[in-house]
Amino acid sequence: MNRKAQNTLTVGGIILAFVGIIVALAIFTGGITGGVGDVTTTGSYNSSNGGVALTPVDNTAQVLPIGKTATNFLAINASDGAVVPAANYTVTSNVVTDGTLGATFTPLTGTTATYPSINVSYDYEPVTYISDAGGRGMVGIILIFCVLAIALVALVPALQGLREFR
Repeated sequence: MNRKAQNTLTVGGIILAFVGIIVALAIFTGGITGGVGDVTTTGSYNSSNGGVALTPVDNTAQVLPIGKTATNFLAINASDGAVVPAANYTVTSNVVTDGTLGATFTPLTGTTATYPSINVSYDYEPVTYISDAGGRGMVGIILIFCVLAIALVALVPALQGLREFR
């Protein structure tokens, strides 16, 4: 206990805690939580909803617009809406093309003449997606510890102030 009635919680300490909390919250909301969705969730892509239809070239791989993997792939003829049989193309995931990781669509011989423009629909994993479930769980734990650290920065000056009033 402080018998001389000196204030151990200074204005500088309060300002330091305030600035520390503001900076931590700015980093937390803008930087840390901003990318959590990309590393923990998959998405769906449909080129007929605002995307660009693929113009197939026989036996030539085309990089799909989004994602490193493509599952539940569906190719649809852009002119009449008919489904393109899977025997007319191959889809390959996790391919590096021009330094970019992605999935490719390769129409087989004869596909170009029958289907000059193709809309695609598929589920994908973003390039930053964490495939391991344990890794995705760790992201949540890291967020919890960040929140606890911010709370600790806020509580330490408050607890010092309470100690003075005993």
